[in-house]
Amino acid sequence: MVYPSKKDRRLVLAIAAISLVPISLGGHFLLGGDVIPGLLFLGVGLLIPWTFLGSRSEITATELLLYHGPVRRRVALQDIVEVFPIREIETEPSSPLDHLRINYQQRMQLNFVLLAPQDQAGFLRELNERVPGLKVTEHQAARD
Repeated sequence: MVYPSKKDRRLVLAIAAISLVPISLGGHFLLGGDVIPGLLFLGVGLLIPWTFLGSRSEITATELLLYHGPVRRRVALQDIVEVFPIREIETEPSSPLDHLRINYQQRMQLNFVLLAPQDQAGFLRELNERVPGLKVTEHQAARD
């Protein structure tokens, strides 16, 4: 199932405002006949909101897929060690209060990803169903 990420309204407005600068510059360059700089600025201006608004996660039979616009990350479900809520601001561009940290073991190294699914309870329930040995409590999950 696909789980869209939460988006903080203030951050959405800030991203939109920030994106307008390179889009405006791109339009200015294109109208002036400078095609390459114009397209570069337009690309950057469109990439910023795509990365933010295209943020979602998907749980398949064998993997957790994370999408941030054009950036993709795969985590094998069997590698997930634990999942727990965090309260940090330096996370993905969404609400800073409702994130999940997913610790996973890959190539003998502990790694983590941060995400903020709109339906955290449903996300944790599905992880519980798909990851053998993962115990889910009210807000977190860990291996036996």
